Amino acid sequence: VIDAQHKQIISCLNELERSMKRGVKAGEISEILSRTQHYAVRHFGIEEKYMRESNYPGIDKQLLAHKYFTGRFTEIFEDFTSKGLTPEVVSCLKQELSGWIKEHVTGLDLAFGAYYKRYLAEIAKAE
Repeated sequence: VIDAQHKQIISCLNELERSMKRGVKAGEISEILSRTQHYAVRHFGIEEKYMRESNYPGIDKQLLAHKYFTGRFTEIFEDFTSKGLTPEVVSCLKQELSGWIKEHVTGLDLAFGAYYKRYLAEIAKAE
């Protein structure tokens, strides 16, 4: 489930890059921002549930990262709403999506995934 959701953010980044190549439109950025916010709320809720359920020792670091991501995207959306489609908004969105994939998905989330698989294996042994 979590990996499928990660693919959604990669899809948002790919869509942004395609949009930039053909000329970004305000409606496209609005759609990407909306989907990213929707993704974050749903994804973080599920991920944090699994972390709590498994007593994941890295949960505090994850929660801080999730809070940062949510806050940063709120800022970008507010900039877009108040200033319109600017090169800065597009650049910030691209940087945040790329950085999130590089640093969080392939770093923190990968570590949690390995931990959670071990947790599930331990539960299966106990049963």
